Amino acid sequence: MEEQNLVKVHSAGNMVNAELIVGLLKENDIEAHILNKKDSMYFIGDVEIYVDAKDVETAKTILANRPE
Repeated sequence: MEEQNLVKVHSAGNMVNAELIVGLLKENDIEAHILNKKDSMYFIGDVEIYVDAKDVETAKTILANRPE
């Protein structure tokens, strides 16, 4: 298995938004991973989205140009 160098490209406030962003990245052939850092008891923290280091610039461009 190839080792990946993952880089955080976005933080979302909740899991639904994170899943939508991951879906957008996957539609553009970028493999994305979610790391949920939200505390389940107090609901603080973020849900972080990571991509392989080679895809960082493309992912950031896609995220910057997505409709809000």
